[in-house]
Amino acid sequence: MSNKSTFFASFFMAFLLIFVFFGGVPVQAEVSEAPVFDFGIKEPGLLPVSPFYFLKEWRRDIVRSFAEDTFLRMNLELQIFSEKAVEFQRVESLRPDNEALIKKTFVNYVSSGNILSELIFGADLAGVDDLSTFLISDFPARISLHESFILNVLGRYNFNQAETKVIEFFLKDLQESRLKISEYLSPDESIEINEVSEETEIKTESGNDPLPNGEGVEEVEETVSE
Repeated sequence: MSNKSTFFASFFMAFLLIFVFFGGVPVQAEVSEAPVFDFGIKEPGLLPVSPFYFLKEWRRDIVRSFAEDTFLRMNLELQIFSEKAVEFQRVESLRPDNEALIKKTFVNYVSSGNILSELIFGADLAGVDDLSTFLISDFPARISLHESFILNVLGRYNFNQAETKVIEFFLKDLQESRLKISEYLSPDESIEINEVSEETEIKTESGNDPLPNGEGVEEVEETVSE
């Protein structure tokens, strides 16, 4: 192999490593009228609209493979969930006129939280040591922020019935997972629940109520995975 070929091969590999391990090249966002929820992440890196986004997901899977402890994995999944929330905010600000893309990105963000809620539901909190307790000590506040964020977006876009059902179903799971941790951390305190109130109008494209009994959930999940 010539020196020139070696140079280009090395350059390409370095380029890939930057995308995989550092999240890609930052993109300057436009100003959006949507309220900003602070998830503690200044720069989300690669966005779902990037053709290289699969590298970011690949990196996340690699990190997951090393997080064997349940509570470390819960922290990791909440961090990824927050990253995806910020990715959605960035897509919303960059593509404000593409509502279909915005809604698809949001449903993808919501669907990604299922891993977190399943981990929390399956976690045995009996006899948890001090380190594990510390790792989840801020979970109620962080999860509550996601709940408020989801409710806010639901009130600003006309999701179809199937999408709305999936989002509301997950929101219920997210609230229950927060309650489980909150009751463990503060068993004697009353727990606040973020509910869909009269002030938060859930909009659907048809204007009808969400589908009953989970009907249509499989349909929208197949659409999102395409």
